[in-house]
Amino acid sequence: MAGQGQQSQNLCSPQMCISATIFSADPNTIEFSLFSIVPVAWIGLGIGGSPTGMAGHDLAICWPDTKGSNVVISERAATANRPPSVLTDTVSFQVLDNKSGISSSSKDFTCTFSRPLSLATAPIMLTATSINVIFAVGLETVSGPRDPQKATIQQHAFTGYGVLNIQRKQGASTDANNDTMQPPATPESDDVNQALADERHYNAIVKAHGNPMS
Repeated sequence: MAGQGQQSQNLCSPQMCISATIFSADPNTIEFSLFSIVPVAWIGLGIGGSPTGMAGHDLAICWPDTKGSNVVISERAATANRPPSVLTDTVSFQVLDNKSGISSSSKDFTCTFSRPLSLATAPIMLTATSINVIFAVGLETVSGPRDPQKATIQQHAFTGYGVLNIQRKQGASTDANNDTMQPPATPESDDVNQALADERHYNAIVKAHGNPMS
């Protein structure tokens, strides 16, 4: 089941949507929001691996705590289609509590977290405009120890993959309204544009005055 890109820049499936945003106040950090469209036990996002499968992905898996008042996040590593493994005791992702939780009316679940762009397990280029991701939804409650890195996460019920566009906004994540900004140009693009401009200038001289090298 492939995800479908929406005009809002979100990547959606029938069960969940994902967004990615970089704010100008913290350009070395990216913020992901995962929100369910149906009641779920957990939702997950994979970055840095196969465009269409689990292999090689750095996984962020979110679920509500037993009271339903806080969001828990675990970082796992995916290898092919086997259960994800735990590589570290600590999690590189930070849940943003003010943007996460369960809706009291619809029971929809939202997990918003941030992570460094330069994360060694799944680096994202500073100038990236999109990334390949996989995502999954689980319907069975996470069990086991309270430590998220030791909890038992049951197999997903729904999966998907797609290209997730990265939005860039002015200001900080905590700002109420953020204006969309253009992504920075890559050095490679600048070099190519300058070379094309030089070539056009040279061709204009040749057309007007003949080849200066002959």
